[in-house]
Amino acid sequence: MTTDRRTFLKGSACGFVGAALLPGGLLRANPAANPGPEPPPFRSAEEIWRGQWRWDRIVKSSHGRANCASACSWDVYVRDGLVWREEQNRVYEAQEEGVPDFNPRGCQKGACYSEQTYSPTRVLYPMKRVGPRGGGRWERISWDEAYTTIADRIIDNLAAGKPQRIVYDYGTSNMDFGPDQAWEIRLFSLLGCTELDSYGMLGDMLMGTIQTLGTQSVEGTSDDWFHSDYIVVWMGNPVTTRIPDAHFMTEARYNGAQLVCIAPDYSATASKADLWVPVEPRTDAAFAMAAVHVIITERLYKADYLRQYTDFPFLVREDTGHFLRVQDLEPSAEGRHRYYAWDRRRSAPFEMPGCADHESGETTVPDDVDLVLDGRFEVRLADGSTVKVRTNWNLFGERIAGWSPEEVAATTKVHPEVVRRFARGFAAAKSPMIFASYGAAKGFHSDLEQRLQVMLCALVGSHGKRGGGIRTISFNIPEAFPYVAYGQSENMGDAYAPIRSALAAVESLDLDGNATVAGMLLGANDEDSVNQEGIMRAMRSGAVPGVPFFYQLEPAWRAGMAETEDTTYPRRLAEYMQAAMTEGGYGNNPHLANAEVPDLFFFTGSNPLRRLWRHEQVEAGLWAKMGLIVAMTPQLNYTSLHADILLPAAGWYEKLALKYTPSYVPYLIINDKAIEPQGQSKSEFTMAGELAKKIAERAVARGQTLSTDLYGRHKDLATLYERWSFNGRFPATEEGKEKAFDFMLKISGMSNPYFLSVLKEHGLARALAEPFEDDITLARLREHGALPIRSTGKYSPANSMGTEKMPGRTITPHQRFIRDHKRYPTATGRMQFYIDHPWFLEAGEAHPIYKPSPGLATHRQPFHFTGGHTRWSIHSQWRESPTMLRLQRGEPAAWLAVEDAQTLGVANGDEIELFNELGSCRCRAKVAPAMRPGTVLMYHAWQPWQPWQFANGVSDKALYGSPMKPLHLASGYPQLDYRLAGAQPCHTPRDTRIGVRRVGG
Repeated sequence: MTTDRRTFLKGSACGFVGAALLPGGLLRANPAANPGPEPPPFRSAEEIWRGQWRWDRIVKSSHGRANCASACSWDVYVRDGLVWREEQNRVYEAQEEGVPDFNPRGCQKGACYSEQTYSPTRVLYPMKRVGPRGGGRWERISWDEAYTTIADRIIDNLAAGKPQRIVYDYGTSNMDFGPDQAWEIRLFSLLGCTELDSYGMLGDMLMGTIQTLGTQSVEGTSDDWFHSDYIVVWMGNPVTTRIPDAHFMTEARYNGAQLVCIAPDYSATASKADLWVPVEPRTDAAFAMAAVHVIITERLYKADYLRQYTDFPFLVREDTGHFLRVQDLEPSAEGRHRYYAWDRRRSAPFEMPGCADHESGETTVPDDVDLVLDGRFEVRLADGSTVKVRTNWNLFGERIAGWSPEEVAATTKVHPEVVRRFARGFAAAKSPMIFASYGAAKGFHSDLEQRLQVMLCALVGSHGKRGGGIRTISFNIPEAFPYVAYGQSENMGDAYAPIRSALAAVESLDLDGNATVAGMLLGANDEDSVNQEGIMRAMRSGAVPGVPFFYQLEPAWRAGMAETEDTTYPRRLAEYMQAAMTEGGYGNNPHLANAEVPDLFFFTGSNPLRRLWRHEQVEAGLWAKMGLIVAMTPQLNYTSLHADILLPAAGWYEKLALKYTPSYVPYLIINDKAIEPQGQSKSEFTMAGELAKKIAERAVARGQTLSTDLYGRHKDLATLYERWSFNGRFPATEEGKEKAFDFMLKISGMSNPYFLSVLKEHGLARALAEPFEDDITLARLREHGALPIRSTGKYSPANSMGTEKMPGRTITPHQRFIRDHKRYPTATGRMQFYIDHPWFLEAGEAHPIYKPSPGLATHRQPFHFTGGHTRWSIHSQWRESPTMLRLQRGEPAAWLAVEDAQTLGVANGDEIELFNELGSCRCRAKVAPAMRPGTVLMYHAWQPWQPWQFANGVSDKALYGSPMKPLHLASGYPQLDYRLAGAQPCHTPRDTRIGVRRVGG
């Protein structure tokens, strides 16, 4: 039985439930077909109003796979088997006396998720496509048929020795840290397939902080903002995008803090600021250079701080531009990344402790060494020749000349006295802070801007201070999550072998007394950050950075990038890509080096086509060539419309999950099951286990149980389900999932800080059985909804808060490096402002500096096109919510300055066309005095469907060239090498110029 797009999931005779937002219009569900309980009849509006105060029970829950970094606990009210409404759960306490607490936590999206639970866009049964892909014709199938179709496709590719043709995509932060996500990833990790690393595809790679600090993630708890006395919101809009946390900024103002907002539009955050700096878009680096110029020339910097925590005292050779290395003086010495500074007392180079290859992991300099910050010297090399060297500070002092506020005013459109007011206020503050989240990553030269932001904080010694330093975002990842998800991965190679051995011991419960293996597994020793770094680098071998992946496989993308790339670099982008694949680290990634058109593309909890720029090229090219496309999703979106099989995932109130844990709020948040799954939907944990079982069953039936992966290792598919379920300890049932949930809590320091000590002293069996009075269990989470974390866990590139939780204090990030003098994960072991990688040297970006955006030169149109995260959805989630649509224009809108609208003859609400050399789209005009002339803004996440979103079916993504920045392909340097969710090329949608015209005018 088939159905067309107008009756999709509608006809009860076909057994369909739900509806879809398709090009044919908004389709309603047939209530009679819904197997769930019918809502009770109401006699009047008064009865409806009174009814909301009657319920059967309250369940503590949340919004598990919403791509939202807030983590909020909600009371979900259930009556007659239906979620009636939700309210914020007031459960949070102040961490520190005199500092506000975290209440209330929640936003308007969470307050209406019950509406989404019963949305006509829900997918309630397994479905397969009938007719052309994306045509909207579907047929209901059984779970067994769905699993068998997918399992056979997986076996076909593994039997052919092509695991890279199986591509798994779970998006970015649209995940939970509980059993659903962990065991879902575990399945594909065990299969040895390709995991698509999508962070760069969103433009969510903060490459500047990676290049400078070795990690993109720098944040503590949001209540720590209250300690700042000078808060700078730069490339962010937290009043709109961090709704539960922004109050700490405004409350800090009550405490005497100054709030500065640097943005081209008068945003919601700018409206709360003491100083708004409307910098010309994409000239932020020039503004930062001018502020740095003021601080240096007026000697407002902290010299001792710079000597201790930065690479400014390091010696740079004047002949090569490279740091003075140990091999220059001792050719037989091991380790390339060992560098020198100048010791004034000995008048000689001093090897700096804590560098990447130095034997010490600490950066403390002995008391009898007097480091020179500013100087030039001669050094005798091992071959007897001499070479001139200078400190990095001396070299940068030469670079900063010519960047005074007066000299950059024409570029930034900011008056010199405003720059001085900002710089002096920043330097005079006791604890200045720069908030620059993912919005700071979406320009071609965003890395240069971020490096300068970190430099501003370093100059005044604020990084590592309470309430101070650069702030982006960070996460607390339960130690159990990567253990479960990646522990048995056959992609991890020899570097992961010791960890795999530990995991095998855990699963067979024979770890008693083996404290060394336990320490490696759970981070017992002090060098765990090094181990974790190795694990993260090993994990990259199964993951593929999204932008290079599509660049390799989609010719239209390559051509589009070639049209819009920055031609000022010494080589063309294609040459850099070739070098990265042949000479650099990207060629060592077998899944990227052997990338082929996916024969199975399996995505969950995400919307891959919507996040792609110029998605219409991918749809017509690569997407059309893919073999089988599977969407595991609770609701239809643009990408699932273009899938071949739909697997209905349970909604967020219909399953048990652990909300992923941003560092902003130091709590574990449960997402508990409040109602039964709608239709035949299932949790991801159950689906992953049942699919694993089907793969094993079909492999045995077909006599194809053995295969070889890209590393030449053999795997046995017949035992896949046993390995997935930890030898049956966690079967794919509700009971198995609850056991898995408690197991993850038991072995993670965030929830149980005592586990490791008992493990080391008494063995695993005792540690797993031991009841601890203060540990967090599933039962306790269900009672409270949210509980304070017991520990921030050990530092790692993924778990990068870098500060242990202390009673009675807010959490300031990176105390590990500042207070404890541990090395940063950079080549120099410090905040690094000079990168002597050959590509950076030849491009003139060894130091951060302002460079004009290539997109602004390529698109010769009058308006700079920018944007931001919307207030009315979480990316494309909630985008079709009637409540959220009523709170805004209800369809895509572009913000125009009043003066520009008058010149164009455009009135508020007119239909307009945005266009450039790459494409065009249509939307509504929103004329706003908040916009500076010459700038057009559109908030993101609209989906390209007609007629209720983009009228012509093409979104604003058609206007973005988004070329890769070639330096982001660099490797062979500690902080530059690609790793999962780490350094990689990015989508750059904020480097576009457009024209605007009124439709029909």
